[in-house]
Amino acid sequence: YVGVLFIVIMYYIREYFPLFSFAAFIIYLIAYGMANALFVLLSLPLIYLYNGEQGVSGKKLKWLFYIIYPLQFVVFIIIRDYVIA
Repeated sequence: YVGVLFIVIMYYIREYFPLFSFAAFIIYLIAYGMANALFVLLSLPLIYLYNGEQGVSGKKLKWLFYIIYPLQFVVFIIIRDYVIA
């Protein structure tokens, strides 16, 4: 729930992004440890580059995601059954 809360807060205080991103990193570091805090750091540049506009869309891209989504489960099952076991 903390991640969703951060998204809502970030929406309302966009102009203070550097300060908020530092605070988010510290909060995640204290609450969840260094592994999760590193993911916060990796996501911040992508969030900072968002300009408020919708990205690329189209029928081909939609169907690509419709194919990739179930295909990843097949790959995960293969990894689980043959690589890990």
